[in-house]
Amino acid sequence: MAAFLAEMDKALADIDEAIRRDGRNPYAFYLKLRILQGRGITRDFVAAFHEAIAKYPAYYQLYAIALATLQPRWGGSIPAMYAFVDEYARPAPQFSPLKLLYPSLYRYLLGAASADCTAVGGDRDKTTQCV
Repeated sequence: MAAFLAEMDKALADIDEAIRRDGRNPYAFYLKLRILQGRGITRDFVAAFHEAIAKYPAYYQLYAIALATLQPRWGGSIPAMYAFVDEYARPAPQFSPLKLLYPSLYRYLLGAASADCTAVGGDRDKTTQCV
């Protein structure tokens, strides 16, 4: 685990350097969030997310990775997921890509329910009924 974290720190240093040299590509900010996602919802992740959307408020992938990281399996919670979608998708214009956060939310809710139900019994029919 220590070696993995050391490699993640190197990846983070590399992407920070790439952003420092030329931050005109929003994908670099997405990669930074992907790297930080491995540690769950941390202060660093939240700060990187806010930095990224301040610079690229219309880049949907930044919001998508943040919502994915709010799943219970990453240390987030269902109320946090609802709050996130409410904050960013609800006020977005009708045809904004941010409206896609709604189906992503429902997909993650089904995934969380499925994981909880599967842990209970493992029977496919029971899992389907539980979900």
